[in-house]
Amino acid sequence: MGFFKNKEEMFNHRAERFEREAERYAEKGNSDKERWAREQQQENLEKANKYKGQEGW
Repeated sequence: MGFFKNKEEMFNHRAERFEREAERYAEKGNSDKERWAREQQQENLEKANKYKGQEGW
């Protein structure tokens, strides 16, 4: 995939995006969507750890 050099980088990027999204939901007081975004963040961090150190795709 052109933008990311490997899967670890891609999943870390997604986790960061979900973290920002969860913060926005928290500011708006939407706890259900915040919880969902936090779950997505955690899942992506776990996937990033799974691919840690792997080169390429």
